[in-house]
Amino acid sequence: MKKFFTFTLLFFLPILLLGQSTNNKYAPLLSDAKKANSDALVILEDGESVLEYYSNSESTKIQSMSVTKSVVGLAVAKLLSDGAIDSLDTPVAYYYPEWKQGQKDEITIRHLMNHTSGLQNVANANAEVNPAPDVIQLGLSASVVNKPGTEFSYNNKAVNILSGIIKKSADKPIDKYLQAEIFNPLGITDSWGTDEAGNHYGMSGLAIHARDLAKLGQLVLQNGSWDNEQLIEKQWVDKLMDQGSPETRTYGLLWWRIPENEHYKIGDQQIKQMKTSGLDKAMIAKVEKIKGTYNNKGALQNAFMSQFEDIKQLMKFRKAVVAKGIKPYNKSITGPTVGYKASGDGGQYLVIYPKLDVVAVRMIEVGKTYKQGNDRFGAFSQLVYKLAKGSPSDIKKSN
Repeated sequence: MKKFFTFTLLFFLPILLLGQSTNNKYAPLLSDAKKANSDALVILEDGESVLEYYSNSESTKIQSMSVTKSVVGLAVAKLLSDGAIDSLDTPVAYYYPEWKQGQKDEITIRHLMNHTSGLQNVANANAEVNPAPDVIQLGLSASVVNKPGTEFSYNNKAVNILSGIIKKSADKPIDKYLQAEIFNPLGITDSWGTDEAGNHYGMSGLAIHARDLAKLGQLVLQNGSWDNEQLIEKQWVDKLMDQGSPETRTYGLLWWRIPENEHYKIGDQQIKQMKTSGLDKAMIAKVEKIKGTYNNKGALQNAFMSQFEDIKQLMKFRKAVVAKGIKPYNKSITGPTVGYKASGDGGQYLVIYPKLDVVAVRMIEVGKTYKQGNDRFGAFSQLVYKLAKGSPSDIKKSN
């Protein structure tokens, strides 16, 4: 693998010339990205740009949504590298002494990062987190509903606490810390949202150029090394990507792990369970329309969104099946972990395939014309993998 010191001159060629050739192996990806109304697409191979596309012919900063979480993970890894944080198993109570009581005293930095803190959680951030004037205090005030370390539950409130821990450890806010320690060496500029109290969000909030997000992916692929300098110790980059807890093999520490093969099936068994549980008939009818097997979770999510176009309806469905203990699909994962992913709401993706020496970024501005079922581009990660390997035929299209 070539060392990736600075982006090649390809980044400064006219944008529309990049990735347009009919013999480019990523041409199907570019075509599908356009169909999904993507605003930015960047592909690196061996540290060099092989495709760069922008819907408006130039790059702009785009809100990365939950991709932010993975960048927060890099900040924690850097603090661990520098000894500013002693251990992933340091109790949160070390930074917030009010937690030195009950089960909160058991919650560690690792638990916040692998989503097993056990803190009360509402999946829809709009319900509690986004309206909160102080997101860190909101997280600190949450009750413990599960024993820490025993159950995976993707938790925005818990991740926001990490922003406070980083500020206490680095003696500066996360945006200024990352700018000085990682972004400046990589030539990255960003914008980072805050709440009314001035806290930087940990769950989302990072607006960034797609090419800069690709640089962060390249930093991970190069095990924390950049321009002959070890910015983050390899052991801590590895720790972010390793399986984060026994509860799920597809999540590390604020980074998703991509298995070689995954299948999701909505079959007669799932429909029967819904009917016998007394689930609303209108909801069941929607699910029946998307019965079938999906080759990746993104395609499955897109299928659900094609029926529950209104996010409120989809959240209502999710709440109903959880309340009744229903599993609306059967999940099967086989093969080794082949890559790593940072992903955000709306279809923001940074994917890394180390053995293929590939980094890929797709971003989209989520506005009034956004359509969940089409624009999310859920098959992006798997399509990149198949095209990089040269075998795109078994990708199930999700657009």
